[in-house]
Amino acid sequence: MTKIFKWMDAAFQVNQPIPPESNVEAEVTTLATALRYDYLELSDGLHRAVRPFEAPDRTRQTPRIQRISVAYSHAGLASLDLVGAVLRQGAFIEKMVELGWTQPGRFDLVSDSAPLVRSIARYHAFLDLMATAPTSFFVPTLDIDLAWHTHQLKSYHYRDDTLRYLGRFPNHDDSVASPLLSAGYDLTAKAWKSRFGVPYSVCGCIPDTDTESRLSRFTSKITSIGGSSKKTSSSDGIPNPRPDLVTTELDEADATHPSEHNQQFGDPNGNRALQSTWTREKQCAKCVAIAKKSAARDPWKGLQVERNENRERHKEAFTDPYYGSGAYYPYWGVSVAIPFGFYGGFANRSVGGCGAGCGSSGKGVGPAACGGAMCGGF
Repeated sequence: MTKIFKWMDAAFQVNQPIPPESNVEAEVTTLATALRYDYLELSDGLHRAVRPFEAPDRTRQTPRIQRISVAYSHAGLASLDLVGAVLRQGAFIEKMVELGWTQPGRFDLVSDSAPLVRSIARYHAFLDLMATAPTSFFVPTLDIDLAWHTHQLKSYHYRDDTLRYLGRFPNHDDSVASPLLSAGYDLTAKAWKSRFGVPYSVCGCIPDTDTESRLSRFTSKITSIGGSSKKTSSSDGIPNPRPDLVTTELDEADATHPSEHNQQFGDPNGNRALQSTWTREKQCAKCVAIAKKSAARDPWKGLQVERNENRERHKEAFTDPYYGSGAYYPYWGVSVAIPFGFYGGFANRSVGGCGAGCGSSGKGVGPAACGGAMCGGF
């Protein structure tokens, strides 16, 4: 690190005290311009500082250097798109409100605390999955995500705990493309079922994929021949070896809904979003059809299918291109990097214009020029 700071100080005088009268924004802009607003340029410079006799190779970046430089990949004063981050967190909080978990006194009584206690147990199991597969991208459910966020609030404890039990400091990626997020969730659900023997989610979204071998499925079919064909509720008599990780109670089902708040914003009407939605819906329908056939030998799948078909108001995860962002698209800076001078989707007075499409140029715009809710008289 000493070599890195020496290189940066020699190139950009960044290690000098900033006088009170200094224009910090101008200095930051100068540094960013020198690096062409490109974190790869910064990465190359850091590499030259650490290994001056070795040419930078972007295909084989040093992990620590890559971790430092990627924090500056956003072309703005902050190291990430703060507007988008706030909107994504707002979408997550809205889900917590819908669950009723933000109501005062919701978990004051011991008899009402089961969902909260279970969310902690599920978070521990989630960390266990991460420890067994360090390179896998696992996606949490709502209850697990709440526990994860809460753990991160105590940053020192979070760092120490994860380094002790996982051997690394996991990054909670806040902006992931929808196809990658849904694929990560499917991977998580499959790994969870294989390791713990119970489903990851019972909210009514896509059922688990079959983790049994062909021989095991064939044996199950043979042993079920001649069995009772009486139809019962899928939640009746389900063997549950891990009540600490899952319950058949319907009022707790939504807590296991996949967490979508870190879904990357994009054009909800664009071809990519429409294709992603269509692909996910098609995959879901296929999984439901397969799960119906295996419901006799796996009652958990029967429960998942039942809830998928009967919960009409339940929206399948990763199929809503407007999730968390549709109401904000008139703003600038939500789905793209925010250049200097752009905050909260509004341009400064010298460049740009109103994100609401009022037609104002952005030069000296005042309330008389635009009084729209989106522009707010900027």
